[in-house]
Amino acid sequence: PLLEILEDSGAGQSQQTDAYLTIAVRLGGEEGRQFLPTVEKNFSRLCKVLLDHMTSPNAELSQAALQALGFCVYHSHVVAGVSETFAAQILSALCSLVTKSTDKNTCTRALWVISKQNFPADVVAKHVSSVLSSLESVWSREDLQSVVMEHEALNVIIRMLDQVPT
Repeated sequence: PLLEILEDSGAGQSQQTDAYLTIAVRLGGEEGRQFLPTVEKNFSRLCKVLLDHMTSPNAELSQAALQALGFCVYHSHVVAGVSETFAAQILSALCSLVTKSTDKNTCTRALWVISKQNFPADVVAKHVSSVLSSLESVWSREDLQSVVMEHEALNVIIRMLDQVPT
């Protein structure tokens, strides 16, 4: 029912926000092992709505979608079934959000997702320059400066070095 709520254009944004938060809590909590196969099986459907909702003008919905996405892409089993094109689309959308977002928390959450993702190294390698450009844009924007944002940006760099050391 969570996916149906997210796919239902008639559902309220608060319902959709709650659905994303439920997904994040389940994946990050005790029942993660039982819930993970369901997410794996439906990840391409989930990602279609995630990509729409993470750029929502509603900050709560956007951040909840990003939180759920972060918990999904952290699991290598989930991203193993994702095509290279789809993984590239997700990374590109995250970089765009980091660059264009005017909300500090949304930007920080998008950086967090990039730092947690477990896409194949060859896919990530093709996007290192756009990720670094996004980080550069964050550091040059005075309106978004925060210690938390800098921390997440450093985590992104550490993740890139782990995944694509050359």
